[in-house]
Amino acid sequence: MTASTIVFANNKGGTAKTTSTANLMVALTSDGFRVLGIDADPQGHLTQLFGARDAPGTRLEDVIVVGDLSKAPSVVTERADPQTKEQIPLAGGVHLIPCSGDLAEVALGVARAEDAELRLRNAVALLREHYDYILIDAPPGTQPMSALAIIAADYLVIPTRPADLDMDGSEELYELVDGGSYADFNPNLRVLGLLVTQEGAKWKLAKETVLTAESADMRVIPQHIPFAVGVGRAPRFSMPTVLLEPDTRVALAYRRVAKWLTEEVAIHA
Repeated sequence: MTASTIVFANNKGGTAKTTSTANLMVALTSDGFRVLGIDADPQGHLTQLFGARDAPGTRLEDVIVVGDLSKAPSVVTERADPQTKEQIPLAGGVHLIPCSGDLAEVALGVARAEDAELRLRNAVALLREHYDYILIDAPPGTQPMSALAIIAADYLVIPTRPADLDMDGSEELYELVDGGSYADFNPNLRVLGLLVTQEGAKWKLAKETVLTAESADMRVIPQHIPFAVGVGRAPRFSMPTVLLEPDTRVALAYRRVAKWLTEEVAIHA
């Protein structure tokens, strides 16, 4: 089996893309799958969440610069324990290609190269045989790395909060993909749906979000992620909520989403 690649993207920031990527990476790993995460957002929040900011090895910007790869890029599997300084596995046993703030500048620098659009996709192709799932955390907006991340994926998930501005960003991206903006480089890209995140106690707002999406012919993933203040503590412990607080509503919701994703991908594989 070669990996199915899922990108988490939205034209709007602050929609829980990184949180969703990290939690689903660990949820899938705990279900027995081999999982690689790729931090394609120059902010480096996925890298930070797993405590891999200072980990030795390849950064995504190194992969983008190389372009024509003769071998698969190396991945990070360990981080330094802040107390003992010993190397310990990344949370949940996931693998990661981290990035740094240099990624944005590097992506701009290679944007005019002949094969620029396919550089991340080509790197992912060399990694597929080693994993069951590759999850990419894309930056918000339409910057070059957003396009590279989407072109590299088989499937797109659009995390969105139940808020008007988030829905605007979701709809913009949905329409770009549905309208064929990436078809020249990734004609088989499939939108799995909108993932409603940070759903509050006022269920009416989430219901309105779903109705808005459905009226615009946008598919919504049936399982929503509830809001919880504790989710923001994850980087402090270098592990996502599914490990940090495994019995919480958020953790259980992400595990249900992971199950839904595997079933959905199996249908289209």
